[in-house]
Amino acid sequence: DYCDVYLTHDSSSVRKAHNNGKNHIMNVRNYYAELGQDKAQAIIDEITKAYERAGQSGKIYFYMNKILYKSC
Repeated sequence: DYCDVYLTHDSSSVRKAHNNGKNHIMNVRNYYAELGQDKAQAIIDEITKAYERAGQSGKIYFYMNKILYKSC
């Protein structure tokens, strides 16, 4: 939803590399910045609850902090 990029190899390593890329992180930041704070927080809360239900809450907090607070 954030990037208009076609991944030629749909493997976990390619997706992981893409998701950790500078352009993807900037696209995610811009996406949430354009939504407005209330809507963005509602989406983040929904994602966080899904990860908590799956038992992976530490991963989502690391990823969201990386996206929201990493300086480029």
